[in-house]
Amino acid sequence: MARLDEICKLPGHQGIVWNVGWNQEGTILVSCGEDKTVRLWARNINSENNLWVCHSILSDGHQRTIRSVSFSPCNKLIASASFDGTVCIWEKKTSMKGNQYECTATLEGHENEVKCVAWSASGSFLATCSRDKSVWIWEVGEDGDFECAAVLSAHTQDVKKVIWHPHQDILASASYDNTVRLFCEEDDDWVCFGTLKSHDSTVWSLAFDSSGKNLATCSDDRTIKIWKEYLPGNEFGIATSDNTPTWKCVCTLSGVHPRAIYDISWCHQTGLIATASGDDAIRIFRIDPESDPHAPTLEQLVTVPRAHEQDVNSVAWNPVIPGLLASCSDDMHLKGFLMLTNCIRHLVRHRIQLQNYSRAMSNLTLCSVIDELNRLAPLSLAEPWDNVGLLVEPSSSKIVKKILLTNDLTPSVMQEAEDSSVDLIYSYHPPIFAPLKRISAANWKENIIAKCLENKIAVFSPHTALDALKGGVNDWLAEAFGSHVASCEPLTTSYAAFPRRNCTHMVEIPVPFNPEGKKLVRSILELVASVPEARLEEHISTADGYEQMTIMAPEKALPSLIELVNHCSFANASRYVRIIRVEKPPIPGHGMGRLIRLKEPVTISHAIELVKSHLKLEHVRLAIAHNAKDVNTIALCAGSGASVLKNVKADVFLTGEMSHHEVLDAVQRGTSVILCEHSNTERGFLTKWKDVLTSALGESIQIIVSVNDHDPLHVV
Repeated sequence: MARLDEICKLPGHQGIVWNVGWNQEGTILVSCGEDKTVRLWARNINSENNLWVCHSILSDGHQRTIRSVSFSPCNKLIASASFDGTVCIWEKKTSMKGNQYECTATLEGHENEVKCVAWSASGSFLATCSRDKSVWIWEVGEDGDFECAAVLSAHTQDVKKVIWHPHQDILASASYDNTVRLFCEEDDDWVCFGTLKSHDSTVWSLAFDSSGKNLATCSDDRTIKIWKEYLPGNEFGIATSDNTPTWKCVCTLSGVHPRAIYDISWCHQTGLIATASGDDAIRIFRIDPESDPHAPTLEQLVTVPRAHEQDVNSVAWNPVIPGLLASCSDDMHLKGFLMLTNCIRHLVRHRIQLQNYSRAMSNLTLCSVIDELNRLAPLSLAEPWDNVGLLVEPSSSKIVKKILLTNDLTPSVMQEAEDSSVDLIYSYHPPIFAPLKRISAANWKENIIAKCLENKIAVFSPHTALDALKGGVNDWLAEAFGSHVASCEPLTTSYAAFPRRNCTHMVEIPVPFNPEGKKLVRSILELVASVPEARLEEHISTADGYEQMTIMAPEKALPSLIELVNHCSFANASRYVRIIRVEKPPIPGHGMGRLIRLKEPVTISHAIELVKSHLKLEHVRLAIAHNAKDVNTIALCAGSGASVLKNVKADVFLTGEMSHHEVLDAVQRGTSVILCEHSNTERGFLTKWKDVLTSALGESIQIIVSVNDHDPLHVV
């Protein structure tokens, strides 16, 4: 069974993190972003847990966002590409303070933002690409000088990414014009020898496999494509021209990514392919080893649905340690993941470095555990009135080794937590709901919080996030009817959070390609920088001599944007601005309550027996509807479900509790009511959820279900 386990989360950047990469030895992680810095990360070998830390921040090289960063093959140089149109070369200098990087050269020439920078495997060349539609190749001199060897204008739109062949001086570029171009040097001139056309939209990224004979591409069209090289005179009859290789698309994977795929990385150690997507997810694929190499099948191994809180911009496999993956996101964080499969476990037996990561995985911090809990049941699913998430946090950093699951955090459960020396209490119901004005021993709830703080026990509550979750509490309650169920759908619909910092509007602004337009671009960028929630989504050239800026912004920023456009000299400028309200997308299968349709009608007595068996209850309360018939439909809601079930048409309501008048109203409408007491409809889920948490967090964390937790009401 394959797993992708999060092993670290690295805060530090103040803004979007655009790109991550590794040095050739796999010991240093490099990142860059919106805060105009390059950051270097390495393991702190002096710390008990061998955690990753930022040991260098390279600043003062660029005036705007840094979009891409790359280590040279010799590890002595770092190149960074920026929206300010320049590329900085940082050289490692050894001093009394240790190894430090200094900006020793600035490469200029591109007319617009530089989107990517990459070193060739030989170290002899550096490639850059830009919104100006060009690819530049710089030759690296023996004295460290950089000379422009070629300016390539094969693309008709912005060039998003450049990568080099792993063994040869062959360059591949991906563009907004939906194509990939291949370049090589012939007779001291760089020429385009191949154009790969198959994608229907922007090609965001690309990656060679270890042999360089296969190429993976990803696109705004939400597909992955695998291209294969066929040499002249190949035995398969694939035509070539001018004695140059032909690259043929041999595989297309669609229907897996719901949003654009922004980056792709092909691991040269394991052959695994990782993707970064606009749906906040990371996915891992491999080519089915039993499939035809000339018509391969991509097999999905793992999906981490909430790998980050926002878009995942970049993924990069470690070049030395099999299965170690780095990622970065709009959420301002980097993360490290470790891929575990039987194949990789065999490989890592010969990699002593991974012992440190295994040790780190067995010592998960509270922050890492909370991130995983949020990923499993996103708090955005919770009702607006609810109080969910980390409610009690110890003041110092904490390693989590034992978790106690409970439906309610009562004094007896608190005593159980103390006796068991747990580090985290996972309480389904939030122990802090109404605001606390004081924390004292006089009130039982306040006393519990005081004891948690004294014992450095964290408290986390998911509550209605687990109710709405597909596979959560309500789906577990629906399992009472087992094989009788024909369909089970939520009664309400859950919606995803705004994907980009709560930006509610997308603003498309046409800008003339003239001095007045450049002035407008600068003004818009200054405004975007002044509004924390706003960001530049895209800046492209169009075929009619204009540029288009796409801004994601909150509503409060719209008047200022329109005012800037109105000050532009071209007539009626604001008439051509398009403002689109961004709606929260619905999440299929998630929502409050459930409506069950049975395959065949059952008697109310049989339905009651099914419920009692599932919940392990001897008694339930029942209100029979007037003229009640056999049961075809059941509407259910765990806990106190009256507000969710109100006005739903069903033969039976199943919930924990309803008021006297709510029951009267239901039976008069022709719906029978089964009441099981509030927490009896929730508590049993924790046993199932324990297995989910164990699988996600690993067996190094002990997870126990409270034995003192029970419903306060008993039938006597």
